[in-house]
Amino acid sequence: RMKAELGLAYAGVRVRQGEFTDGAAWCKRVVDEAHETENLPALAHAYYLMHLAYISNRSPERAALRGLALPIYEELGDLLGQANVLNNMGVDAYYEGRWQEALDLYERSKALRERIGDVVGAAQMTNNIGEVKSDQGYLTTATELFAEAREVFETSGHRMLAILALSNLGRAAAREGRLDTAKQMLDEALEAFEGIDAGGFALEARVRLAERAVLAGDAADALVHAGDALASIAETGDGSLYEALVHRVRGYALAQRSELDEAARAFARSLDVARGADETYELALTLEALGRLAALRDEDGSAEADEARGLLARLGVVSTPQPPLG
Repeated sequence: RMKAELGLAYAGVRVRQGEFTDGAAWCKRVVDEAHETENLPALAHAYYLMHLAYISNRSPERAALRGLALPIYEELGDLLGQANVLNNMGVDAYYEGRWQEALDLYERSKALRERIGDVVGAAQMTNNIGEVKSDQGYLTTATELFAEAREVFETSGHRMLAILALSNLGRAAAREGRLDTAKQMLDEALEAFEGIDAGGFALEARVRLAERAVLAGDAADALVHAGDALASIAETGDGSLYEALVHRVRGYALAQRSELDEAARAFARSLDVARGADETYELALTLEALGRLAALRDEDGSAEADEARGLLARLGVVSTPQPPLG
């Protein structure tokens, strides 16, 4: 049992560092041993953590892991385990564009956490719900949810989650046009994530800084952050939740510099990644970007624009970030 606990603890750190393939490999070792020893708690935890790793690197194997941990935790009567799995399933649904399902799963997870007195975990669900609301364009609601979650995290002394909420607040500020505030928040989040070696979250903060830069029309800064992010993705060799986003941001920065052919190639790469990973929201925003680029070039981008509008309507999006062009 102790060996399984140590293996899972090690795997969890590797996942937080952004080393998703290595984290999943450690989970697989625990799964094999847990089957042999009939260690159901370790088996459920390993399935849960492996699913998170596969969500994070967009592995197609994530689909096979979705339903494995929850029934084991239900058999064990482990409400916290059930809440953790429901959160994972919500994250998976979120990235695949099943946003109402994601919200329902987050609410179920939150209810279980409140039932067992897990105040910090319930605040995590508040934060996750805020991310959906932010992407849908309900920025005032999202900001309130992020601030509520951050207060809990800071009060409880959970530094990493407090930084995550700060990063989310920074992104919402950028989307609202409060660009100086956004930069300050995201710079602080990036420095803090790097300080604790949380590689996956540091990458996210860097991509968000690139996104803020294109919203500010600062193409040079956006290209620096986007280049650093792509180098980080290439260095790990894992897939990334942020690859489609960073290629799109890079495309916008290139378009702002009037390098329209290069911008088109960056958008095309973003499109390929988003379609390949079933990332509906990223796909919609990249299609929207291609439609805007086509208009800038006096070309017909109606097909891309129409597909984007359809996807965004399905997701319940009322507004999207609009980097300046032309």
